[in-house]
Amino acid sequence: MSRYSAGLAVATGVGTTLQPIFAVLATATVTPQIREIGIYNTTNVACSYEVVQITGGTPGATVTAYDNRQGGGAPAPATLCKGLWTVNGTVIPCGYGARLGAADGSSMVWAFGGDGLCCALGATVGIGVVLSSGTGQLLRWYVSWDE
Repeated sequence: MSRYSAGLAVATGVGTTLQPIFAVLATATVTPQIREIGIYNTTNVACSYEVVQITGGTPGATVTAYDNRQGGGAPAPATLCKGLWTVNGTVIPCGYGARLGAADGSSMVWAFGGDGLCCALGATVGIGVVLSSGTGQLLRWYVSWDE
């Protein structure tokens, strides 16, 4: 099993309740086992986000995954981390949410033990983070997963 990570500082776009700021997409045969997700507010305005399973919609660009294996050597990931969605998808809340305070650096880290947090198989299905309510803010985010 290999572990990968990806992340970005979002420079434009804050997501919506149906458009994730990012998600890791499964394939027809491989689903990512999400190990950890972190989000950090980069503004001084409070905001609320939640972890969801996303199906469909139109994802943004692929975010380069980092091979966490010491010295490299893991195969390229089968699953893809994608940035800000541009067209709504269908979301199913996973039960994890956070309100980030009105301070630059206010953060939340979700750690998923055991088998991790997994989504259904399918090329348009993934686990990501969406705005849960209110006004979205520019965030810094990261995700790590096994496959």
